[in-house]
Amino acid sequence: TFPVGTFIGPNGTCIVQTGQGAGASDATNFYYNGIGTQTYTWSSSTLSGRIIKDPSGVIVDAVGYPGSGTYTFPAGAGVTTADWSGSVSFTTTSTSGMRLEGPDVNSATGWVASASSPQNPNTLNNLVPLPSSGSAAGLTWSLNGMVVDTMPTITVGASAPGIYNYIASYTNGCGTFTDTVVIYSFIAGCPAPTNFAGVPGCKDMTLTWNSDAGTVLSYVEYGATGFTLGTGTQILPATSGLVVNALTPGTAYDFYLVDSCSGGKTFPLMITETTTTNPTVATFTWTQSATTLSNADVDFDASATVNGTTYTWDFGDGSPAGNGVTPTHQYTANGKYYVTATVDGPCDTDVYGDTVTVAGISIDESLLNQSLNVYPNPSNGAFNIDFQIEGLKDVTIRIISVLGQEVYVATPGTISGEYRETVDLSSHAAGVYVLQIVTDENTVSRRITIKK
Repeated sequence: TFPVGTFIGPNGTCIVQTGQGAGASDATNFYYNGIGTQTYTWSSSTLSGRIIKDPSGVIVDAVGYPGSGTYTFPAGAGVTTADWSGSVSFTTTSTSGMRLEGPDVNSATGWVASASSPQNPNTLNNLVPLPSSGSAAGLTWSLNGMVVDTMPTITVGASAPGIYNYIASYTNGCGTFTDTVVIYSFIAGCPAPTNFAGVPGCKDMTLTWNSDAGTVLSYVEYGATGFTLGTGTQILPATSGLVVNALTPGTAYDFYLVDSCSGGKTFPLMITETTTTNPTVATFTWTQSATTLSNADVDFDASATVNGTTYTWDFGDGSPAGNGVTPTHQYTANGKYYVTATVDGPCDTDVYGDTVTVAGISIDESLLNQSLNVYPNPSNGAFNIDFQIEGLKDVTIRIISVLGQEVYVATPGTISGEYRETVDLSSHAAGVYVLQIVTDENTVSRRITIKK
């Protein structure tokens, strides 16, 4: 016996297994065990059968297995001649029998062989009419807070354009359950918006359009391409220039636009746009720009990074994290340091690392380092360099940009004593540069600044 409240599928069907080894009932999949208390084994030579009656005692479905020859329900099936007195004859297989496809008329009418006419559990039997549903206890349909029907199936319509939210509510011993059906009523009466377009970002979309002067409200709904209108994300009211956020990079979306006015609503306009994928590619250069007996400054430059928005630096010496595109970090000991720049972009994050070699700290200060003087500094690009060399040494003068590009080089050759040179970099861009005096013993650096 299946009690009142047993669930059947939305098309009026369910699966009732009557054969040997039926599993446990699973109402969520509309599957039910129809064996009852029977425990005997089915065989290819044994007559067997099952019937299903409605509450009035009328047979609504039946299955049987004749073994061979003419079939009648065996006495053990509990089917009396008052239920069924006909007989059928089919050629069956060892694994399939026969079934009733319509109302019982105590004859072979409506019976088919399962082997030649397999049953589709998602389709009503050919001869079974689907009864109309009556009012269901505990079920209501409401609109704007008012109950409009108690039938499981209703037909709705609207004489005015709009968006109508019909709420189905069902209350039983387990609680109250609700669902909402959104009905869109599009009745001509408003000029359609024009120039509906989207400008994609990585995780957002900017929507623009032109509405008629009589438009009083615009409505936008969106979702992944192919979604059903009414199931997407709704934005009401909406205005041109709307930025839709929290999208997924590289994903196609459908966007619907509806305008309303005093005369009705427009038919939905739809566009499909795909968000962009702009990967972040981090990189940086570094230059040791100044060195003393106790520390050395290293300038970092990540301006060649692609699609970077925020920068976080690990200088490799246990110091607090740095930030910015062109930070300068001071090291207090010679050695090799692995430096990383973590760069966040509009779509993703990239990390770039490089080994920085710091040298020259705590080395006895040379005459060159003591005497090196650059003036004026800052300058407009023209400045003087003075220094002294102890003994005879080959000297090279180099000036490097923060990007590591060599913008000036001079080779005065072998020098002894005091040396002076005038440099003109007025044709170069304003900014910070690094002057290096290179000898066969060491390199001395100074930071110089050009202002325009």
